[in-house]
Amino acid sequence: MILTHRPSINKEGLIRTDNKFGWTIPEPDNCMSQFIEFACKNNLHNLDIGAAYGVASLQVAEKGGLITAIDIDQQHLNIIKNSIIKDFEHNIQVQLLKFPQETNFPAKSIGGILLAHVIHFLDYNTLLTALEKMYDWLHPEGKIFVTVFSDRSQWLSNMSPIDWLNKDYPTTIYPKKIDMKIGRWLPDELLLFTPQKLQSLFKKFNFKIEECGYISRSKKQEEGIGIIVTK
Repeated sequence: MILTHRPSINKEGLIRTDNKFGWTIPEPDNCMSQFIEFACKNNLHNLDIGAAYGVASLQVAEKGGLITAIDIDQQHLNIIKNSIIKDFEHNIQVQLLKFPQETNFPAKSIGGILLAHVIHFLDYNTLLTALEKMYDWLHPEGKIFVTVFSDRSQWLSNMSPIDWLNKDYPTTIYPKKIDMKIGRWLPDELLLFTPQKLQSLFKKFNFKIEECGYISRSKKQEEGIGIIVTK
């Protein structure tokens, strides 16, 4: 089936992605809102990696920022294309690319990077490659904005405390074994973070932490963690 518009909002206030990589949000959360504001003011090119239906990308373009929406699902990109207001077409590009393997940009050329609920879908070694690449792409005055699933997510409440013993590394979890109702809309494995683990990861690559903490996603309180980093 070819989608021309994004799916409807569920009772939790979220929108299912077409490729079973979880859910996106119909309106920006706090971290995404800060990215949109930053991307509209930095006079550089910006990236929305894992853009889904373009909630952030479209707002950046319509407010005068320059943005490339990147996703691995052509359906998502088609919906973004169908949603662009003609007057702002010159501000936005869409690219079907796998991150980080197929994404390459000149050093110090990117102002802002958004990864909204993306990096927890990468395996750990691929995530390290992604962070190394992004550090290279990022302009000296640039920022990276990231959100991930939270360790306080309600569907993870039955996890044992022993799963969190290593404070520096994300925990690999298997969603279908934890909650099949949730897991059927997710890949077989996920990386799960706490705010401390997320900060530790970025510090390994000499990023500076501007802010990090729990965030609400639509109707779900503290279901996410947001972090903003600079060089």
